[in-house]
Amino acid sequence: MLSFTTALTVAAERGIAVLPYRWGDDSAARVAREQGAVLAVGRRRGREGGKVSLSPDSIRRSAGITRLVLPSPNGATVAARLAGAGATVVGVALRNADAAAAAALRRLGAGDAVALAAQVDAATAVPVLDEGGWFTTESAPSGGPHGTF
Repeated sequence: MLSFTTALTVAAERGIAVLPYRWGDDSAARVAREQGAVLAVGRRRGREGGKVSLSPDSIRRSAGITRLVLPSPNGATVAARLAGAGATVVGVALRNADAAAAAALRRLGAGDAVALAAQVDAATAVPVLDEGGWFTTESAPSGGPHGTF
């Protein structure tokens, strides 16, 4: 999940909506085409051809991408399963932990639960899985990423 959540937060900072997808699923290319999205390739192919991959650096270097289908062995599969079970899913890396905590608190009601896909890494964009299954960006609170919790 470490690569997935870091890649997800980098994409969110760039305003790229991310559709988490099961790793190794042959339908990913078709879904990307149908959704008008770019399909991320494996890291090795990404390095060879300068394509977008699960590598956060490849996403930073990308241009003109607004939607990304991002397969991963763990993070994407877990996020999709949690969302399918009706959970609120927030992509969290240490780089956006404060902003994600504030977003989770804003979204939760009394007794609600939230599943956090966590990692270790300092960003303020908060990727939240929407009803369509896409991670889109929720901004940090107006007080900045270190708001009152």
